[in-house]
Amino acid sequence: MKNNHYFKKALLSMGIADTRVDSLADASDKLHSALSSLDERNYNIFMSTFSKTISIANAYGECEGMRKFKSSINGRGGR
Repeated sequence: MKNNHYFKKALLSMGIADTRVDSLADASDKLHSALSSLDERNYNIFMSTFSKTISIANAYGECEGMRKFKSSINGRGGR
């Protein structure tokens, strides 16, 4: 797992059990990384169906000082 230090602290402060923090931080890191790797077409397809996942990726990105995403690359301000 990469750093995830700040996101783990945020999860712990929410009251998430320490036995679950590592797996949630790892999954959030992988989601953030996967979204970052998508081209415009695939990003828009994914977001058209799974737009609610953006909140997880953005929470992770904010905690770890990484990019944040918008709901679409084209037509609504980019990502």
